[in-house]
Amino acid sequence: MTLEILQEAETTTKNAEFARVFGVDFYSVISRGSQFKVESFMFRIAKPESFVLLSLSKQDVGKQNAAECMPLIMEPLSAFYNGPLVVLDFQSLYPSIMIAYNYCYSTTSSITRRS
Repeated sequence: MTLEILQEAETTTKNAEFARVFGVDFYSVISRGSQFKVESFMFRIAKPESFVLLSLSKQDVGKQNAAECMPLIMEPLSAFYNGPLVVLDFQSLYPSIMIAYNYCYSTTSSITRRS
């Protein structure tokens, strides 16, 4: 029964295709987050163009101070860019309930003020 469900949902096929597209191993598709997949994909695109993507080492990450506030979300500037431009949207960082109901600080605060 379990194998039939997996076959019907095409889980194995979809994960294999994700692994091929992102250039990661099959297990990483299942076990790693979207940031890992996006970075792997970016490395595959950047390498032939001779771009270098910088990453902090594990030691440098460990030395960083803990975040004390919400991250800054910057609105993009409308302009013509003649160089590469990367736009990242890590949807998995937000719970689906927040996405479904468009919850954010401003919407929940306004609801609270009205009551």
